Amino acid sequence: VFKAFRAEKFRKATARMTVGDALDKLLVLNKLKSEVKSRLQKHYGHFDREFQSLMGRFYNAQQIVKSLPKLAMEELRHDQIPAILANIFAVWSVLNSGQDGSYVTPHPVQVLSIFCLLGMCEADSGKSDNFFINLVTRLHDYLSHKKASSGHLVQLKTAEGKSLVLGVLSALLALFGLEVDCVCYSAYLSSRDEKSLAPIFDAYDISDRIHYGTFSTLSTRLISQVCDVREGSCRFVTGELGGAPLSSK
Repeated sequence: VFKAFRAEKFRKATARMTVGDALDKLLVLNKLKSEVKSRLQKHYGHFDREFQSLMGRFYNAQQIVKSLPKLAMEELRHDQIPAILANIFAVWSVLNSGQDGSYVTPHPVQVLSIFCLLGMCEADSGKSDNFFINLVTRLHDYLSHKKASSGHLVQLKTAEGKSLVLGVLSALLALFGLEVDCVCYSAYLSSRDEKSLAPIFDAYDISDRIHYGTFSTLSTRLISQVCDVREGSCRFVTGELGGAPLSSK
């Protein structure tokens, strides 16, 4: 009963906003250039056709998962991303819809946000035909201040589904063998989201590649991979690292 109620509530919320409305809203909120709209609209059209096709042909998550073509990371192209996202969202829809034959659809803003996070709103797709090579190159250029980027950071308003956006994006990256960290300031919210999205990750058998936690747990884990902080601190204090012992003051 509660599952059907949540599904109906989500359907009503998404039905009120068209793709055009979502695009306009996303562009204004994130200060994106107007020419980005046509690119995102094209990607969304590809996504929507594939999503509707999947929902019309299949009735359970495993059928949808099996319909996804096997793609190697080195073979992935930009124009294949919308179909992969449609597959993941279709699994989410089947797992969260009621028993009356109707189904939930993702909010357009959620899908468009993922395109932006993946840099697909940019005019230049990159020098390579490979999606991941171009993505890593753009991120490197952006972080090293070599080139401004209009993607990779997206602002969403309250209740527009940030948890689902990050969960589906994590699933897409994990499908290609990448280890994904999805972090939040709150341990409670992180645990809640992980539990909520676990059925999707389990359906694709990628749960072991996706790690939820807080900023603190992530930083602790990364530092621990390099050294034992407690041992290093003790050795620094006692002068075993080559420096003078700290003063007792």
